[in-house]
Parts: sequence; structure tokens; C-alpha cells
Amino acid sequence: MQSHSISAVRSSTIYPIIEILDRHSAILQPLVITVHFPGILPWNVIDERRGIPLHFSISMEERYQSLLKPAVHATAIDSLSDNAPSAYSDDPSPVFGYQCTPSPEQDVPIPFLPLEPSFNTRNCVHWTHLRDQIENWLVSSVHTSSSQWTWGRDMFWLTFVTSNPCFPSGTWHMWNPSISLEGKFIEEWLKKSSMGIDATDCMNLHDYIWESFSKQATLFYPQLLLPAYIRHLTSV
Repeated sequence: MQSHSISAVRSSTIYPIIEILDRHSAILQPLVITVHFPGILPWNVIDERRGIPLHFSISMEERYQSLLKPAVHATAIDSLSDNAPSAYSDDPSPVFGYQCTPSPEQDVPIPFLPLEPSFNTRNCVHWTHLRDQIENWLVSSVHTSSSQWTWGRDMFWLTFVTSNPCFPSGTWHMWNPSISLEGKFIEEWLKKSSMGIDATDCMNLHDYIWESFSKQATLFYPQLLLPAYIRHLTSV
């Protein structure tokens, strides 16, 4: 059996931000963790076919284990290249409903993030433009069997509903048929559609979508969505 030096193991205790949902429940915000590797490796110790495997684990108190199902999605950062390859977890555990399984496809660049500094979270025109950007990116650049496609599809439906708040009633933009009506958000929206939505609720809808959009974005874009924390709270 191959021995491992205890010095190669590093551990830390981290306390995620807790977001209160209501009087009875809360959620944990996603974590963004950066790991640096000081030092230089000689070529003769590197397996060029496998690379260097890293083993990540998350532990928590037993009382939380039946309630929380953490999973890891990792993206490699190449300091010497703009075309950084992605590293995937080999644990097919769902991350917020997404199946992060190994994929032969590299993550493709996300051209619509970060958002333009002028993006107004309560402006339907801005949401419509973002919806079109996500739709074009999905159908032209993303492999349909990748976890990035599933993530992008859910991001699309968030922007679609914001720009078409009466959907599926009324008139609305016809989307590319390759984007299926699937995903937690859009499926729940359709179930509640019989209740309708009053125009006076649009501002609250925009705030709710923005919060959901921001959380989902962190799965593949754990950076600021709006440069310098710019966020518009009034319509233009």
C-alpha cells in the first residue's frame, strides 16, 4: 500500500453565509474556495495521462447530514492562458439540481457574464436582451449533454419569465425548441401559472428573479455579476 505524508493534508473549518428564507427555514450560500499550489514539480513525477488527482471532502455535524447534500464543482484557472481547461468532480452528486458528471467537453466561455455595468435589474428591456444572449449562447456554443447546458437552460428560463411575466398566458417570445421546458424554476412557475400575476407584482418578481439568478450564476461564474457592485434599483 502506498504511504501518504500527513503533511500533504490540509483542512480548514469554514462557516457559509446563512440566508433566512422565512421564520422556519434558511439556506446556505455557495462557497467560492481558491486553492494555490506553491512549488515546482519535475516532469518525471507527473502522470501526463491522469494529471495530479486532488481529493476534496466536505464534512459536517451529523444533525445536518440528512438536510444538506453538498457537492463540488471545480474549474481550473490557468494563469498562463485565457483558455483555461475545466476540472470536474468525479462525484455525480447534484448541485442545486444540476448533475455535475465528468464530461469530455470543456466549459465554454460565458460571454454574457459579467453583466454590463448599466444593467438594470428592474428593466424588462435589459432582461430581454440578456435572455437573447443566453439563448444564442446555449444553442450555438454549449454541448447539450454537459452540466453547463443544464445550468444555462435554467438561467435562460429565469430571464425568460422576467421578460415575459404572464407566461404561459398572453403573448411571449418563442424560444428555440432545443431548450426544453425543464428545470426546477420553470416547472414550479408553470404549476403556479393558473394563479396569474398582477402587474403590480412585477417589481417584486424582478427582485426575486435577480436573487435567484445571482445564486445560480455562482455555479459556473463565482465572480461579481455587476462590476464594482453596481446594481440599479429603479427603472430607467
